[in-house]
Formats: sequence, structure tokens, C-alpha cells
Amino acid sequence: MGDVIRTDADYKKAQDKADIKRARHINMLEQQMQTKPGRQFVWWILYLLGYDQPIVDINAKVYGMNAKQAIAIQIKEELKKASRDEVYLMERENEKEAQ
Repeated sequence: MGDVIRTDADYKKAQDKADIKRARHINMLEQQMQTKPGRQFVWWILYLLGYDQPIVDINAKVYGMNAKQAIAIQIKEELKKASRDEVYLMERENEKEAQ
């Protein structure tokens, strides 16, 4: 799985990797936001996450954690309906990146 952090240098290396990965994700999101279809997709995700709806549950933290997983599953199922082959390609691409 991940690298073992035993020293400050190991921590710095892991932090640098995380920073690079985050920068790549931000860059990808910025590219998505440059197109109308990209913005529509991002807005759809926000809508599904309840961005414009207040959370009224007493235990919002538990509600939020369960909701995120449920939304991820819902998004994946919708994407599979629209473009099954690309979803599997996306999974393979991200599996390689996680290693």
C-alpha cells in the first residue's frame, strides 16, 4: 500500500507526493471548469451532495459520512448507465495512480 514513514525525511517525501497529487487534481478540476459541460458535471456532483440544502440531522457528522458514500455509489451507477466503458477505463486509470 503506502510508504512507511519512519523519519522526518520520509514524512517530507510523503507530504510532497500528496501535494503533487493534490495539485494534479486541482489542475484537472480547473480544466473541467473551463468548459460548460465540465461545469455542469461539477454542479451535478454538488447538487447530489446537497450543496444547496441545509443539513437538519442531529448528528450531522454521521449523516455526512453515510451520505458521501451513498452519493459516490449513486454517481458511479449513473456514470455506468451513461458510459460503462469509460467508467471501467477511469477505474483502471485511477488504480494505476493509487499504486
